[in-house]
Amino acid sequence: MKGKGYTLIELILSIALLGLIATYFITSISFGYKNIVNMEDRTINMYTVQQNMENTIKEKKKLEPTDPQKNFEIFDKTISAHEIKLTTSNNNEIIAYIPKETINYNIPVLSSDPVIKINEIDTDKPYSPQPLFVDVLDFNWELFVAEVPVTDSTKPDHLMSVYRWYISDEIQYSPDIDPGDDLKRYFAIKEWNEAKKQLPYAESEGLSFIPNIKANYNRLSARELKTNLGLSDKELIDRFGNRYFRYGITPYSIAGRIGEEKISNYVYVTKPIIVESATFDMDKTIEITFNQEVRSPDISEIKLNGVFANWYNNRYYDNNIKKVKIDDADKKKLIITLNNKRNNITLPIGGNSLQKGAVQSISFGEISIYNGEDGTFEITNK
Repeated sequence: MKGKGYTLIELILSIALLGLIATYFITSISFGYKNIVNMEDRTINMYTVQQNMENTIKEKKKLEPTDPQKNFEIFDKTISAHEIKLTTSNNNEIIAYIPKETINYNIPVLSSDPVIKINEIDTDKPYSPQPLFVDVLDFNWELFVAEVPVTDSTKPDHLMSVYRWYISDEIQYSPDIDPGDDLKRYFAIKEWNEAKKQLPYAESEGLSFIPNIKANYNRLSARELKTNLGLSDKELIDRFGNRYFRYGITPYSIAGRIGEEKISNYVYVTKPIIVESATFDMDKTIEITFNQEVRSPDISEIKLNGVFANWYNNRYYDNNIKKVKIDDADKKKLIITLNNKRNNITLPIGGNSLQKGAVQSISFGEISIYNGEDGTFEITNK
């Protein structure tokens, strides 16, 4: 019979299908409810364990550690702690180590300011008298600072100290100018902090961040900077010349409180006198221009290429220098007058040099001459 209703078979199949779907949802709902109940039990259990742990810590932290206990070595100090173990309902173990609580508000205080001494490098022999400044290209000096202890009254509270070498921005030296104690003008170039990972120069990316070095932490030299940073003389001059160097020590307490950083005296590291240009007028005059004002030329320390010399029977006769003086109008300029005019000279001419002491800086006294990477300079046409 044809009609718009459902057959008995269709109704039976529909009821069976609904039964299957209902079974699935009932199972899912039952599983989810079971998880919710289990999660509630776990949360209650964890809260109970946490509460028990906090109560145990509160009780134990006022007592000296006894068995079971564990010892820890921190900055060469032995710290004893209670060992607390609690087990959860699903047999997970929670362990905590709690030392005896010590209320310590004392801050360690250094007994004095650190003092930079200028030593002969690789020795403990100080220069005498101590110079006011050193030359960045003189590799015979070393800055040294002796250890500064904390005061006796704060020694029991002292955990460690942090040591830092600082340099200023480039600044002209003057015996009448105090660079001041404002460390905003300085930046750290080397430190030793026992709480941090050691970081050698090679990993400090050219001092884009501070190397943390224990070896020779209280010593610093131009040779160390040049060697470990792989610098040329020119790079060493540009980065570390004409700057003040200082040293700082910061004490830390056992409770982690930071004491006052004590800052040392300052030592000035000069740039050498640099030949900026040298010209020859093709007659008898050579002019050498420096990067700073100079004085007191020493004719015996001026070495010119042999083409300027007097020759006799094909033998070198003399340096052919008649007179050397500083230009009255421009004290950065050295004027060399030759005895005899040189013929058949083709410029430029290299192989000329000024030895240490050939001229003296008005600002710094006798310091080295820097004439390029090979120590010589070139003379060009005026």
